[in-house]
Amino acid sequence: MLAISDSSEINRQAHQGRLQPEGVGVVGNNQDVGFFIHPTLVVESETGLPLGLSTVQVWHRPAERPSKAERHYKRQPIEEKESYKWIKSAQGSEAVFEAGGVTQVTYIGDSESDIHEPWFQMPQTHRPLLVRACRDRLLSDCEASLFAHLALNPCWEHTRLTCWLTHGSTEKPGRRR
Repeated sequence: MLAISDSSEINRQAHQGRLQPEGVGVVGNNQDVGFFIHPTLVVESETGLPLGLSTVQVWHRPAERPSKAERHYKRQPIEEKESYKWIKSAQGSEAVFEAGGVTQVTYIGDSESDIHEPWFQMPQTHRPLLVRACRDRLLSDCEASLFAHLALNPCWEHTRLTCWLTHGSTEKPGRRR
């Protein structure tokens, strides 16, 4: 199984006058109203068949909240940070997988999930993780950093993609390595 997590911002600014104040707050620009959602989609790894959501977290930021500096963000426990959503999703998913008898799961997250140490709070630390690297960390099995190690190794595959930038726009060729 693949457990794919990511966050989305639901911006409801266009409906501000019609919204009840409960359940909404400010979103990414700290002005518009809305909320955030962080689901974990479970996909069968062999067929790509989506099986459902193992967890869904919904939250909003209060309109009046202290800045990161005022909160001493770097010293805050991970449980008080929004990035804890990655751990919470994995922990909640583990309960679902355990109840369903699922034994093989790979967790997948984008670069925002590159938080390293907290992943070791996982109940099943032997689960594989596929995380888009955000930080250049030292590797445990060699003296190189991750990015330096990757730069020294050949690319395994080149794929030509066609991407559409926005609805109705022209296609733009791209490359994925």
